Amino acid sequence: MVYPLANQQLAIGKHQIRLGIPEITFLTPYKELYSRITVIKGYQDVTTFLQAAQRQLDKLGIDGRPRVAVRQDGSFKRKTIKIGRYMITGFGLEIENLSEGDSIKLQTYGLGGKQKMGCGIFLPMRRKGSAANKPH
Repeated sequence: MVYPLANQQLAIGKHQIRLGIPEITFLTPYKELYSRITVIKGYQDVTTFLQAAQRQLDKLGIDGRPRVAVRQDGSFKRKTIKIGRYMITGFGLEIENLSEGDSIKLQTYGLGGKQKMGCGIFLPMRRKGSAANKPH
């Protein structure tokens, strides 16, 4: 379905973009994954948010340990996105101690809501020199 769009130019607002040729890449398992923003409706406090994230991991059968990402100054990475006239609050979320299968499952299904808006999508951690950054 996407191949007819290859090399097409599209107008998005006042910007012009040209689409490249689609590439298929396989998911690679990583010991730690990160989501820039994960939204779980009704959970805007760090403690209850982590509990809700753990419940969602358990429901998916993923054995991993969630933690809210922190900035260099030690504060939690609370994030917001605007959808229409609403501000949605979430957190940067890291999941560690993942098995190969659980890593692939988390990358496949994600966590929380608003995934069509880019929330709850997990990618490999980007820590320089970290052993957890390497694939299994």
